[in-house]
Amino acid sequence: MNSYYTTQTLQGCERASDCDYRHLAGWSMDVTGACMASPRIGLVETHLEPKHPALLGQKIEIIDVKPAERPRSGSSHGTGIAALLVGARESKAPGLLPDAELIVATPFYRAGNADRAEAADIIRAIDAVVARQPDVLSLSLAGPPNAALARVLETVRARGIPVVAAAGNGGAKSKPLYPAAYDTTIAVTAVTAKLNIFRRASRGDHVDFAAPGVEIAVADGKNGLAKRSGTSFAVPFVTASLAVLRAQQPARTIDDMVGELAASAKDLGEPGKDSTFGWGLADASRLCAGPAEQLLLPVSR
Repeated sequence: MNSYYTTQTLQGCERASDCDYRHLAGWSMDVTGACMASPRIGLVETHLEPKHPALLGQKIEIIDVKPAERPRSGSSHGTGIAALLVGARESKAPGLLPDAELIVATPFYRAGNADRAEAADIIRAIDAVVARQPDVLSLSLAGPPNAALARVLETVRARGIPVVAAAGNGGAKSKPLYPAAYDTTIAVTAVTAKLNIFRRASRGDHVDFAAPGVEIAVADGKNGLAKRSGTSFAVPFVTASLAVLRAQQPARTIDDMVGELAASAKDLGEPGKDSTFGWGLADASRLCAGPAEQLLLPVSR
């Protein structure tokens, strides 16, 4: 059985305060500059606009795995996510890690007024990216469970590559969405500038971290900016954090890195890990200050 997956973004945004979302998650330009990290980030996404000023000249490789007979996907989602990760430092949409290398595989195609990808093509995209040996794999997409995709993600984790996935925009009462609900991934939900949960965010015991994901200003179109909301846009914050930790100490295990992020996260909601915010708001402010205290995590959720 095939499964279809979609990007996790909404154009109808909740109102944000004047709080800057980067500082909310500890990603000031001081932190970005201090890290000076040049990791390799893997990304499975829609097509993007490589000539957008935020992406032009950045270290980006694009691998098109979309079936030839399918119409090309839109580029808004992919451009926004890519720039949030590696956007040029002096652009209007500077990335969290502008010196990083980005490997993007694009399995999505246009279906009506939405972008979607089949599980088989997502697997091909993951295989193509993993062959480039990324430090972390980022998946801002969600859909139903799929046995073949689950097996591939088990293989990726066994290779020591952390996989970060969007919790999904199904709402509080939705069933768990995948691949975020698999034990092999690190699931990220979205919060507002006031640290309230995104109203459309999916919940569940699999949620690991929260990050800004409401009215995020991202690169859009050929040279513009747009505000977007969704768990998709929270994923890059955790992806970038794990990329920095891996770049600092390549031999670290996934559980070790997640434990460090959990120890430094700002607890939200119920004390400890909960089904709404996970361990809490991922905080990057201490990423480049040396190893932090770690939480010992269970082997599985």
